Amino acid sequence: NNKITSSGMEILCSRIPSMKTLATLVLTNNSFDDQGAEKLAIAMKENLSIGRVECNENLLSYKTIRYYADLNWGGRKIVKQRLDSGKSPIQQSLWPLVLARVNGLAGDQFTSAQERQAEVLYFLLQYGSAIFPL
Repeated sequence: NNKITSSGMEILCSRIPSMKTLATLVLTNNSFDDQGAEKLAIAMKENLSIGRVECNENLLSYKTIRYYADLNWGGRKIVKQRLDSGKSPIQQSLWPLVLARVNGLAGDQFTSAQERQAEVLYFLLQYGSAIFPL
């Protein structure tokens, strides 16, 4: 417990998009509210490295926060780098590694493992696959 309030979350969230190496963010037992969680969800949309966020699952933005963390875990960084550089989609040789990571996502009280895996796989196929060119 770092006693992070919603105003503290605003400061933290202003830095999250630029955090390139942080992989896990543990925010359990803090006192920020739905407003702070919404700022976290917005920040997670811009971050490509945080693959796991632990926070109060009852916050309204929890599923959005977890969704972006799941995408990061599954390989969103690879997709973005390739799109930004104008390169072709994810190389075929990387797909087994990417799919193995996606398969490692577990369910929780809100969403089954299969649903979380399907969301990430859909994103990867939509933006990182030669099957569905942009």
